[in-house]
Amino acid sequence: ELAHARSKGPGSKDRGGDLDWNAPANFVKPFSDAMVKTEKGKFTPQPVQTQFGWHVIRVDDVRAAKVPSYDEVKPQLQQRMQSQHLDKYLRDLRAKAQALTVLASCALQTDRLEDARRLYRQTLELLRGEHDPHNGAATLDHLALIEKRLGNYEEAILSYRRAVAIEPRVSTYYSLAGVLRAAGHSDQAEAEYRLGRERLEKPHDGIGKLPGVAPANHQRAEDAVLAQERDADQRAET
Repeated sequence: ELAHARSKGPGSKDRGGDLDWNAPANFVKPFSDAMVKTEKGKFTPQPVQTQFGWHVIRVDDVRAAKVPSYDEVKPQLQQRMQSQHLDKYLRDLRAKAQALTVLASCALQTDRLEDARRLYRQTLELLRGEHDPHNGAATLDHLALIEKRLGNYEEAILSYRRAVAIEPRVSTYYSLAGVLRAAGHSDQAEAEYRLGRERLEKPHDGIGKLPGVAPANHQRAEDAVLAQERDADQRAET
């Protein structure tokens, strides 16, 4: 009757304060401490304060906790172990991918393009297994740049298109357009430039926005990307 009339507990009020069978560990410490000290059939000597308010506790009965058998908990244990193994597997993949990316970047900076391509491809295979869209798109961008510098325009176009499909970034649209133009696909290049401009003017979820570039400055952003491509081409020719 007291719980029906006074309780503010959304779950227990309608049940007259009944909390069913419960272990002390299921409650916050002040509540559980008072619960353990109270004899069967008795109320707590005074109300107990927790972060949820004030409580009057009555212990209706006490019984020994039943420890589940191995067969009963076996499915939960198997699921937990599988989850732990998967977490470790993914951590190992990330570590390997990160190491490969560092090696590939070093190879690219020293113009060892074949080595860089091989390492980035290995990275991509690892990231594909991990389903990491952002890093996967970045790796494809690097692969496309390498293919372009090696003169493999069609391979570069394929890599840029895959990168755009994963993460449609403005810089990737512009880079794809540059390769298409170099490969003689002027109409397709213009279409990709338009998509890049539209993405910059109306970015979705921040994915299309270039860091630090306002939408009104899309021409400046395009010029910056094209300048990077020209620098890469000059290094390749040198």
